[in-house]
Amino acid sequence: TGIMRTPGEIAMRLPSPGMFIAVWLVGCAYALLGAMSLAEGGVLVRRSGGQYPIVHRALGPYPAFVVGWSDWFSTAASTSLGTIVFAEFATPLLPTIPGGTKAIACTLILAFGWLQWHGVKNGDVAQQLLSGIKALAFGVLIVAGLTMAVPEVLQSTPHLLPTGTGLLAAIYVLFNVAMLRVVGIDAMAGDPFVAGSAGLILFGPKGDLVIRLVVLIAILGGLNSNLLFAARVPLAMSRDGLMPARLDQVNAGGTPTIALALSVIAAIAFVLTGTFNTVLALAAFFFVANYAISFTAIFAMRRKERDAPRPFRVPGFPWTTGLVLLGSLAFLVGAILSDRDNSLRSLTLLALSYPVYRLIVSRRARA
Repeated sequence: TGIMRTPGEIAMRLPSPGMFIAVWLVGCAYALLGAMSLAEGGVLVRRSGGQYPIVHRALGPYPAFVVGWSDWFSTAASTSLGTIVFAEFATPLLPTIPGGTKAIACTLILAFGWLQWHGVKNGDVAQQLLSGIKALAFGVLIVAGLTMAVPEVLQSTPHLLPTGTGLLAAIYVLFNVAMLRVVGIDAMAGDPFVAGSAGLILFGPKGDLVIRLVVLIAILGGLNSNLLFAARVPLAMSRDGLMPARLDQVNAGGTPTIALALSVIAAIAFVLTGTFNTVLALAAFFFVANYAISFTAIFAMRRKERDAPRPFRVPGFPWTTGLVLLGSLAFLVGAILSDRDNSLRSLTLLALSYPVYRLIVSRRARA
C-alpha cells in the first residue's frame, strides 16, 4: 500500500532525485536492522502475537499491553489504508457507487473478514496466491521501468541517476528508481498513483488500466495478511490475562472469531473517520513506538537472560539494535514536532491504554 501511494507524497517534499532515493535507502536499512533485532527475540520466545510476547517476557505485563494495544490499532489502521488506496485506484474503473471510496473500502474489509471467518486455511490459500501475483507484478513494473525506452517528449526532468542503480536489491528502492527514471521527480510530486502514470508513459493509453489492475490485485495480499495478523494479537494477550477472556475464542477453522470481528470493526472505523494521510500518520507513529519498546526489550533480554540459548543473535549488537532504537526515538520526536495534531491523537490512544489495562486486569482477577 505504502509503496504504491506514498512516492508522490515524498517527491513533493523532497524534489531532488538523490534525496528521494536516499530516504528509501535509509528506510530499507532501518527495516533490515530492525527485523534482525526482533528476530532474536522471536526465536527465543517462540509465540505468536507479533512483538507483544517478546516485550511481555522482557519488560513485563504493562509494557507488553501497550505494545499489543498499539500494535493492534496500527495493524487495523494499516488494513484501512490498504482499502482506501484500493478504493482510490479502483474508482475510475467502476460506475458511480453511493458512498464512494469509503463504501468500497468498508465492503472490502467485510469481504476479507468473511473469508477468514471460515478458517485459517482459506486465509492462507488466499495469501499464497495474492503474494505470488504481487511479486510478479512488482517484478514486471521494475523490469519495464528500468529497461524500456522512455519517450523523450514525456520526460519532465533530466534523469540524473547513475547506471549502477540496478545493483540495488531492495524492491522498494528499485521500484522508486524505476518510477523516477520513467516519470521524473517533478511529475511524481503529489501524484497519488505514480505507477499508473509510468504505465501510461511506457505502454500507451491502456497502460494506466493495465498497471491499475495489477496493483489492485497486489494490494489485496496486504489486506489479507493484516487481518490475519491483527486478530492474533488480542488472542495472545487474552491468553495471558491482559484482554477479556472471550477474545480467546477460536472456531473450528482456527480463526479467533471475536478478535477478528473487533479488528474488522476497528478498520472500518478508521476508514469512516479519517483520510489517508491522517490514518497513515497514526499507523506510522504506533508502529515506530512499538519498535522502540521492542528494541528496548532486546537489550533487557540480553541482560536478564545472558545464558539463554539463542538460535539467532543480532549481528553487531549492541550497535545495530542501538542504532534503530535511536532512529525510532528520532522519528517519534520528529513526528511530534512536525505533525502535532496527529501525534496528539496517537498519544491520546496510548494514554488510554493504562486505564483500559487496569480495568481488564482487575476484572480478570475478580473472575
